[in-house]
Amino acid sequence: MLLLLLPAAGRLLNGGSYTINRWTWATAMLAGWISVRAAADLLDLTLVRGKAGPARSFALLLPALTLCSVAWNIVYGFAPGLRAFPQEFLDRMSSTEFYALATDNEVAAVAAVGGQDDHEFFRYSGRNLNWNAALGSGLSSTQFEFSFANGTVSDYYQLIGMNEQQNFAWFALDDRMLASSLAGGRYYTLAYDNYYEYRFIPYGFVDLGMTGSYHVYENPNALPLGYAVDTVISRAELQKLPLAVREETLTCAAVVEEAETGSLPEMISAETESIANPSFRILTAEDALAKSRTVEVPFTVRCGDGVRFEESRFTVSGDERWAVLSFDGESFCETLVGLEGLTVTGSDALYNIDFTLLRDGEDYVTKTLPYKTPELQYYSDWHDFLVNLCYSEEAAKELRIDFPANGVYSFDRLSVVCRPMADFPEKLQALGETRLANIHLHENPISRATNEITGELALDKDALLVLNLPYTTGFSAWVDGERTSLWKTDAMFLSLPVSAGAHDIRIVYRTPGLLAGLLCSALGLLLVLGMAFLRTGDVEGHRPREKGKLR
Repeated sequence: MLLLLLPAAGRLLNGGSYTINRWTWATAMLAGWISVRAAADLLDLTLVRGKAGPARSFALLLPALTLCSVAWNIVYGFAPGLRAFPQEFLDRMSSTEFYALATDNEVAAVAAVGGQDDHEFFRYSGRNLNWNAALGSGLSSTQFEFSFANGTVSDYYQLIGMNEQQNFAWFALDDRMLASSLAGGRYYTLAYDNYYEYRFIPYGFVDLGMTGSYHVYENPNALPLGYAVDTVISRAELQKLPLAVREETLTCAAVVEEAETGSLPEMISAETESIANPSFRILTAEDALAKSRTVEVPFTVRCGDGVRFEESRFTVSGDERWAVLSFDGESFCETLVGLEGLTVTGSDALYNIDFTLLRDGEDYVTKTLPYKTPELQYYSDWHDFLVNLCYSEEAAKELRIDFPANGVYSFDRLSVVCRPMADFPEKLQALGETRLANIHLHENPISRATNEITGELALDKDALLVLNLPYTTGFSAWVDGERTSLWKTDAMFLSLPVSAGAHDIRIVYRTPGLLAGLLCSALGLLLVLGMAFLRTGDVEGHRPREKGKLR
């Protein structure tokens, strides 16, 4: 019961994710067990001296109250109109409607245009996606919602200031062309085919037309499952760069964690003895900044009557809770707004801050930043954000910030960024030029899941083979039959160093601790069976009672 009441216990027993008490069912089971045991003992008390007393009435009252409680919970939980939690998942429809819904969604649309070739791997993204819809389809998407999420995904999104719902629920990569391409996002779908939705399509995506009721677009610049990189930058150097420049830097270099503590060539030689003379180029923050095309533009601020702007904060205390940033943007670019070191103090736990790009004073595109305070169950302690207000051929001039509630919105840095997109297709194509070939995913024909990937790689010089699979300790790698080390690259992806020449690559996944867990479970079962076999005699509390006598 104490664990049930402690938020820290709820976070710990949820694997360090958001606070939730998943074992509340145990409380109901405990209450039922107490009721049964107490009723039996109280009935025994009524047999003393052969007289029935208040205890018997109480003993009968307990199960009666329990049954009434169960009945009321059933009514409250499932009766129409009471808006209980199960009602959120209830949708009545005919078999025809169900079939149309099941066969006309983004998964079906992507499968129709992309196929399910065993030698291809890609992801899809889009607007109004159905959560986890790709799980049983053999396809992969950029969105998921699971309580137990791979922390490297959140690490990557924090590194580039990605604006998302929770650190365990990701959606469409903020409609960024670079992030989508780096993640192998080949297709983008629109559930609603109208001019407003067209504004969210990332730069460079090609119109494939309608498939069913979905509009599908293809990204010719999506990176393959595996590609070779010979330029690297340490994470320490990358973190010196502004948020917007970090994402751009990933198109010309791989971010390597190991480079923070020493010389990269020496470390590669030490980590992989097969590489005697590595030929990597090491990028510095200054080099990356010099290569960047991203431009931060100056702006002026005007506010509604309920907002006061100071150097590093918006103080909101009124009805007109808005501020407009005016600037001279650039054409043919993504327009982004950055908020670094954001904190909000007020009476609410969640602040959904809206950012709207304006065209001739009218709303053009709106994105929402859900800022969470420590009072919220899903608090993630994130404070650096970069909100993409999408690509446009016309230069943007204004954007509006709408504050959801009164409070003080403080920040270390507020910026407006223009990211010209014309050069990125060529950069991405160059990045993915040397790729893993003859890929075999070894998919299970029923579940479409896999725990093994094989392929071939031919290199003119030493390089890192980067795989756009989220890094976890369960992966192992073999090059030409010899096991090699796996690195975490770009804060989220897998990579392995490979020497010049032609190689066979094999990647295998095994759930960490699975074998140990199976062995512990088997041992526990054997112990239980052994105890049951050896146990003799009656257990105290289960002996037959003698009528009229108190035990």
